[in-house]
Parts: sequence; C-alpha cells; structure tokens
Amino acid sequence: MSRYKYHLSYNFTSFNIKGSQILRPIIPVILQYDNNPPVAITMLLDSGADYSLISKDVGRSLGIDVNKDANSDVQGVSGILQEKNCQIFVFPL
Repeated sequence: MSRYKYHLSYNFTSFNIKGSQILRPIIPVILQYDNNPPVAITMLLDSGADYSLISKDVGRSLGIDVNKDANSDVQGVSGILQEKNCQIFVFPL
C-alpha cells in the first residue's frame, strides 16, 4: 500500500443546528459530467469519505439522466436510497 502526504487548507463555515454553532468545511468546486457545461457549487469536504454524493437536482444540472436505473443501494440514517454511479470531474477552486 502506498502512502501519500497531503496538506489541505480550507475555511470552515458556521451553521446553527438546533441552537448550536457547528463548523463544517464547505468548499467551492466545479463539477463536470461528460462534455456538458461545468457547474459551480459548494460542497461539504469529507476527507474520510471514499465517495461523494450529490443531489438529483445537481445531477440533472450536470446533464445526468437521474431517471435511468439505479446501480446500487446506499443506506443512511434515513433509510435505503437508490444511487446511480457516475464519474464526475471535480475541480477545486
């Protein structure tokens, strides 16, 4: 197994959740799918995640046919959701 050393620098955004201030690393990115126009959004940076998820609305804006058959299921605290696996290019700003 290879080991890599990275240094990430980003700001935290404060959110009021149930009366508590929570700091989260929200970063601006540009997403692109196939040869469609790129879309600029902000995303939560989860440095421990193997995959990142986007909403159907963001998928549609990227030109992804979100109504095609899902590839697999994802389970979270709110239950099981169907997901569609796509390769999207991410460009940090």
